[in-house]
Amino acid sequence: MPEMAISLRRLAFSLIRYSRFIRHSDFVTRILSFSVHNNGGGTNNRSMPDDEPIELEPSTGLTPKADLRPHMPEPPAVKLLAVADVHLPSAAGYERDLDAFYVEVLKFERSDDRVNALTYRAENHAVVFDVLEPPLNRDDITPTPIEVPSLRDLRSALIEREIPFQATQGLDPATEYLLLKDPTGNWLSISEWREFR
Repeated sequence: MPEMAISLRRLAFSLIRYSRFIRHSDFVTRILSFSVHNNGGGTNNRSMPDDEPIELEPSTGLTPKADLRPHMPEPPAVKLLAVADVHLPSAAGYERDLDAFYVEVLKFERSDDRVNALTYRAENHAVVFDVLEPPLNRDDITPTPIEVPSLRDLRSALIEREIPFQATQGLDPATEYLLLKDPTGNWLSISEWREFR
């Protein structure tokens, strides 16, 4: 025990010598008191002196101010691999099905900034459905490429909702795509985006 008291006293004197902050003096005083208490009595009493209440530092007088800048909402966590908005055909009466698919499953954001058209916004562009009278001609329409954060989560959501899809590989064996149709019959090619570092 005397060896411990000597070590504590050495630590206290080192703190006094090298400390740059006055508020450490209270901690140093406690160490000195503990070392003298255990060294002077010559006993094996391991109890520390009663803790004194902690004194708070005086307030600087600064008060936080509310941030009055306009809030910028985060973009949807889905991307369109396109250079502009993508227009797809749709028959009338599919609004609820499209909302459930594009908003709940693919995490697009519904937008009402267009008249007589259903719009679902991604991070960069939007999918715009032009409501047309059937029959709809899709012969010249290729699958719309979409990127999502997690292909595994999307696959689980599709299985849970019993939406059929086909998994396929791209030119790179490590790249996987999901091919499926939206509620109106338009083909989609969905992959998982990769961050380049």
